[in-house]
Parts: sequence; C-alpha cells; structure tokens
Amino acid sequence: MLLTKHKVALVGNHIFRRRLRNRGLSLLETILAATILTLLVGLVIFDTVGVFRGQRLNRDVSRFVQIMTLTAQQAVFNSNNYLVFIDVNSGIYTVYEEVSKNTYDEFDPLIDASSLDWCYIDEILYDDGSNQYSGELILRATPRGWDRSVLLNLIDDQNEYRRYVRFERHTLNINVSNLPLDFPEAYEELSMDSPI
Repeated sequence: MLLTKHKVALVGNHIFRRRLRNRGLSLLETILAATILTLLVGLVIFDTVGVFRGQRLNRDVSRFVQIMTLTAQQAVFNSNNYLVFIDVNSGIYTVYEEVSKNTYDEFDPLIDASSLDWCYIDEILYDDGSNQYSGELILRATPRGWDRSVLLNLIDDQNEYRRYVRFERHTLNINVSNLPLDFPEAYEELSMDSPI
C-alpha cells in the first residue's frame, strides 16, 4: 500500500479523495490551555501553602498542649504543685515546681523557657467571665488538676487560622479545637461531708 497525502473513501461505487491536513492547535487554543493550566497550578500552590500553615499551627499547639499535659500528670504523680508562667505577648512559657505557696526557684525550672513559634495568644478567657489580652498568665497544676478553667484563643502568625485551648478546673483535661469552645457548666464542689 502506498502512503499518500490523500484519504480515500469508498462510498458505493464512487471513490472520494480528500486531502489530509496536518492540523495543530491554533494560537487561541494554545493560549486558552496555558491560561487554564496556570490557574490550576496557582490554585494548587495557594491551597498547599494554606495547608502547610495550618499544619505548622497544629504542631505548635500540639507541642504546647503535650507539655501542659505532662506538667499536670507530673503534679498528680508527685503530689506537688507546678506553676506555668506564660508571657501572653511573646508566647514564652516556663514551668516551675512550687516550693511553697506561690513561691518557686526561678533558677531551677522544671521545663526551660519554650515558646509558641507559629502562633500567638490573641485572648484569654476565664470561667468567671473576665478576659486578658496581655501580661502574664500563671496556671497552677495541682494534684487535683488545674486550679482554674482558662480558655486560650490562639491565632497563627498570618491571622488566618485559630485554635482554642481550654484547661478545665479540677481535671487534667486540656481540650483543643478549631471551633470556639465554651466553658463546661459550673458544678458544685463536693466534699466528703456533703450528702449524696
């Protein structure tokens, strides 16, 4: 069979010859395809950067919560109080063993100064309804759990993603959420003398 530049078609008893065209993409089609491809690549890159920022915030908050959980567990295990000093403005926190009521050895921290690297504390809410935006927060981990309920509103360094961390009074619980948290319903403290 000979290769030619014609396409032969047999319809009934008639032979039709049609010239084959080497047809490529037109300039308009090429520009349209490049534009669509550029938009898709841009969306993927933008979404990937956002995912990395969210993961970076999650790692930062997770490290903070792990240290606070270990501090609370250490307080229960050793039947001792531990003080957590958090500088609200810088995000630096340090853990000390409480020597006596509200005193500690500042030169012998249980956990050296660590910091929130990719986020900062936007607001602190207390279970009595008050809030704090700057200064220093002191949490006490006791053998009975945290000495008060506190809610930290953390925001990433780009002001896009938030995490909420709640310390619950008289428990070791520390809750973390992407959604705003509320304080649990107030409960009455029971003693061994109270009726059942």
